[in-house]
Amino acid sequence: MQRIRKKLDCRGFTLLEVMIGLVIFSIGLLTLLSMLVVSISGNAWSEKTTRTVQMVRQTIETIKNTPENQLENYGYEDEDGIFRHWYIQDFYEGQTSVKMLTVWVYWNDEFNRPQYTSTTTIFHPKQ
Repeated sequence: MQRIRKKLDCRGFTLLEVMIGLVIFSIGLLTLLSMLVVSISGNAWSEKTTRTVQMVRQTIETIKNTPENQLENYGYEDEDGIFRHWYIQDFYEGQTSVKMLTVWVYWNDEFNRPQYTSTTTIFHPKQ
């Protein structure tokens, strides 16, 4: 009979042990949550940067494929809060067959800080 009583005398976890376990679990969850926030912020920055690089490439390709008599020396566009400027000039003074194109793209990041990228390329306009 005493042997059976020993087996039934299992108490399980105390309230203090459960609370300590919950505190450790909560700290782990908060760490994961902060990592998630950083990851989402990084993804948003990466998406905006990728869009700006695509806009620069698109502008360069569009201008390179525009006939010389239709080229404008400068331009400006606004697309979803991303501002794109470009400027075309003769690469050599007096020689109009080689052009230099500079494209700037400006935007504000998620903290409303101004960001920009620029690219300069040299090209022969289409005839």
